[in-house]
Amino acid sequence: MLLSDTPPKADQLPTISGVIIAAPAANVVQPPAARQPPPAREPEPEPVTKPKPQPEPESKPAPESKPAPEPKPEPKPKPRPKPEPAPDPKPKPKAEPLPVTQPEAEPAPAPPETRAKPADTKPAPAPAATTDQANTSQGAPVTTPRIDARRHNNPAPAYPALSRRRGEEGTVVLELLVLKDGSVTNVQVKESSGHPRLDRAAVQAVQRWRYSPATKGGKPIDYPYLQPVTFSLQG
Repeated sequence: MLLSDTPPKADQLPTISGVIIAAPAANVVQPPAARQPPPAREPEPEPVTKPKPQPEPESKPAPESKPAPEPKPEPKPKPRPKPEPAPDPKPKPKAEPLPVTQPEAEPAPAPPETRAKPADTKPAPAPAATTDQANTSQGAPVTTPRIDARRHNNPAPAYPALSRRRGEEGTVVLELLVLKDGSVTNVQVKESSGHPRLDRAAVQAVQRWRYSPATKGGKPIDYPYLQPVTFSLQG
């Protein structure tokens, strides 16, 4: 519908019969809304690293309080034993010395015999073959060596102490050579007594003995000789 600025005349006015025409609503143009800035993005939360749970220290049970030990009763002093009287020491038996006699010899011309305690020595003749050869050589008589107690002080063989304790006895026959001056050499055991200690004691003693030398035609000569030595514990 066009509107005119000239007012209409009365006869030109239309007749309106009770009809109400509603005018259309005017379009209200609203100004454009101001652009709102986009909402700021919230920063993403940083991941929170949880600390590793540390093991809780084990709670040690409190040490039980031990009851205080009861005081021990003091020991009663023991009665001291009465000292027993020491027994009287028994007197030790005195060792009686064995009697020792000087060697005796029979006077010449009998064969010399030397006796001693505990050793007993008796001479023995030389081997028969040697004696016969000496007696028949050139027809001159031969006298055998001998021990003269008045001239010779021959010590008796010492009886070994161990042989005494063990009761060793016996006779050893020594083979020796009596020289022109009456000394002795080449002493050897011809027949053992059965006890080496007794044999050695006899050899050591006879090596220091002196004899009256054997003679041939009145002149001294070297002469082989057998000398027995007896060890006896009997008095």
